[in-house]
Amino acid sequence: MEHYFANGSVQRLSDQILSLSAHLDDDGKVPVSFSSTKKHSIA
Repeated sequence: MEHYFANGSVQRLSDQILSLSAHLDDDGKVPVSFSSTKKHSIA
């Protein structure tokens, strides 16, 4: 999976999903959640 993050595939997919969701959602808000198997700090 790291390969898809490194080559930008996940970012492109996320951009497309966000764009589609914003257009289809009735109130223009898109719920977002994050998950990981590793601990990451938020800067």
